[in-house]
Amino acid sequence: MVPMSQPLPGRRLLAAIALPIAIAVASPVMAATVAQPWHVVGASMEPVIEDGSVLLVDGLGPQVTGYGRGDIVVLTVPEGAARGYPVLVKRIVGLPGDRITVRDGRVLLNGLRLPEPYAVAGDARPVRPDRAVDVVVPAGEVWVMGDRRANSFDSMAFGAVTYDQVLGRVWFSLEPDGEVQLTPASAAAP
Repeated sequence: MVPMSQPLPGRRLLAAIALPIAIAVASPVMAATVAQPWHVVGASMEPVIEDGSVLLVDGLGPQVTGYGRGDIVVLTVPEGAARGYPVLVKRIVGLPGDRITVRDGRVLLNGLRLPEPYAVAGDARPVRPDRAVDVVVPAGEVWVMGDRRANSFDSMAFGAVTYDQVLGRVWFSLEPDGEVQLTPASAAAP
């Protein structure tokens, strides 16, 4: 057995000072890229995410793994489309190359009705029947919609958004009643 060396005098003091400084320096970087908290104002994502919830958003992971259909994301409002909120919480329903068709209040993805496992049973959450769209999502962009389609300010109003506008994927939410809800990484559509 080899005896452990004694710490050099002052080493503990150096560690006691350096560690908090390192944490203070790294924390803003971590907060800006890995774990961003956001407060939800609005009901367009209910019941999955309630008005008044606090979200923890992963801004770094998607840079490595990418985004998928069904991901709930926080995004900046496209320029010229602002409704008083600088950011929105929406679900990605279309990826680059996908054809999104909204007809008779229903959303079609590549010609098939969009499965919505996140919708309340028996509630198809239709888009207002007077709204229609038929678009192919451009390269480098995604189509986002709120889960409460008839009451959502989303791509139906401002079109597809660039990946640069997506700030990150929601990890979990702290609901107003104190319940913590893990948000699935993806509620995949076909």
